[in-house]
Amino acid sequence: MGPMRHNLLNACNLIPPICFPKSGKVTMSICTLLVSLLSVHSAAAQTSFEINFSRSVVTVGESLKLSLIFNNGRLEAKSLSNLPTLPGLQISYSIPSHQNKTVVGPRSSFKRVVSYPVRALRPGKYTYPPILCRMNGKTYRSRPATLTVVARDPRVAAQAKTEKYFSRILVEKEEVYPGELFLVEMQLLVQQGNRADLRQYPKVETPGFVFGEKATNSQTKLRQGNTIYQVFVIQRTAKAVKSGKLSLGPAVFTFQFGVRSGRSIFGTTYNNSTKIVPSDTRTIRVLDFPQENRPEHFQGAVGEFDFQFLQAAPKKVSEGDPITLQFRVFGKGSLDNISIHLDTEKEWKGFKIYDPETEIQLQSDLGMQGIKSFRQVVVPQNDTITSLPPLRFAFFDPKEKAFKSLGTQPISIEVMPQQGPNVMPTIAAPNNGTDSPPPPEPNDIVHIKPHFGSVLPMNSWQSNPSRLIQIQLIPLIGWIALLLRRKYRERIERNPALLRKKKSWKEAEENLNELRRLTSAQQSNDFFSLLFRTLQELLGAELELPSSAITDEAIEDCVTNTDMPESLAGDLSSLFEACNQANYSPFHSTEELQQATGKTAKLLEFLSNRK
Repeated sequence: MGPMRHNLLNACNLIPPICFPKSGKVTMSICTLLVSLLSVHSAAAQTSFEINFSRSVVTVGESLKLSLIFNNGRLEAKSLSNLPTLPGLQISYSIPSHQNKTVVGPRSSFKRVVSYPVRALRPGKYTYPPILCRMNGKTYRSRPATLTVVARDPRVAAQAKTEKYFSRILVEKEEVYPGELFLVEMQLLVQQGNRADLRQYPKVETPGFVFGEKATNSQTKLRQGNTIYQVFVIQRTAKAVKSGKLSLGPAVFTFQFGVRSGRSIFGTTYNNSTKIVPSDTRTIRVLDFPQENRPEHFQGAVGEFDFQFLQAAPKKVSEGDPITLQFRVFGKGSLDNISIHLDTEKEWKGFKIYDPETEIQLQSDLGMQGIKSFRQVVVPQNDTITSLPPLRFAFFDPKEKAFKSLGTQPISIEVMPQQGPNVMPTIAAPNNGTDSPPPPEPNDIVHIKPHFGSVLPMNSWQSNPSRLIQIQLIPLIGWIALLLRRKYRERIERNPALLRKKKSWKEAEENLNELRRLTSAQQSNDFFSLLFRTLQELLGAELELPSSAITDEAIEDCVTNTDMPESLAGDLSSLFEACNQANYSPFHSTEELQQATGKTAKLLEFLSNRK
């Protein structure tokens, strides 16, 4: 497990550097100083560690991703516990990919995601166990992640023999309870080689179910026999509103379908047409809640929840004064159905209850997990009350198929009697024999305010002279940075050869990304065509020759002019040889394409770093 942890640390701690020219080190230093002067302290966001699968339900042979999410923390070296392997799932720990996401607002947050390719080999339900890591000096434990792998549908195999496209529906579970959230995955499968443009989500009109407002979309591939399908995946949540055997579906896809018709000077041409494809249906069995051990205060919440009481303030009040209760419910399930019922006929008889203020914070893309916070105001009506009755929250756990009840113990408070009766103030008016109200007092003359109020202290940045001087230096530093940048560009423009080299390096970096995409898509013809043009541009710029004049015979000149190592010269020769053979053998394995991409990256690194 040592190499797995090493690869993860490299992926987590890797931050793409900003490319500054060698003569622009002063500019980089000035920009760093400028950023430090403008930086402000923001509220620290919560640090957490999560693990999840990109999809909750897949069929055998499909691919997905396992993501490790580090929120607002940096992973300490050698602190991550061993990453487990699950029989039945092929997890490629040696191929990590990462992305960084920063949110700037009232609370700045930073998210780092490390993903690994996963391929489902056998049907079953899999649970990825919790693992430990250390961030910011503390140890964090992830929650387990679950995945359901279903067997291949024989109807798919039958359709794959005759249809170029079709759709289907997958569900996370086929037995649910009313109000229970479950995942619905709608898929559109199109044979590779054809083109599909899906511009809208499929329409699903199914009585007895309510679908969530949020949806996610992704793409994957599925091999069915000798045919490879491009799979468009739409995920939504659903919950049943009544019991019984209900049909879910069909999901109707509307998309532009293109069949390859030939090639032109502009590339591959397609014949496009609009297709409407309904999917199959799924039978969902919606079970009734059991009647035994059903709490009286059950309000219909279904899921896996926990209850946390925050505070009750103030605890010493007068009769008729409000008390604010703050508590929250968090976990997995539909947060809309969660409510806390206070029975004013029994336990809360001596209180006046107001409608609570609620706030929902979702912790997943589809809203299947989150936190619902409550702010409840209660008013004691007499001074004989000595405690707040317990808060009770009941829900049904579909995993254990049982009711659960959570809550608090009675909370002691002190209610004092009012000091005097609430008497409405009266306004004295002269009795002039009429019932008309007295005239308003004149407000033409307002007295001068004798007291100016309390003196507020100045903010720290206003009373700090050094901070004011730093702020005044910002325009000057910005002007110097722009001047140095302009001088550097003028020097580059006076050297056409250097300008051509830099342009070729930049284009080569963009072409490397396209080569990786073509490798994943197994498009070897386009791969070697782009590879040959990239080599011509790089060597042509280095030898100051037209790119069309570069062939495999120019390798010796390039080695002589650049003092290229023998190993790299051998790689360059093998790249030209592979491009020539591609005209006669168009089919190449993924490993061969990946090796060619790696050799090209080494050549670009050598040429761009050479003095």
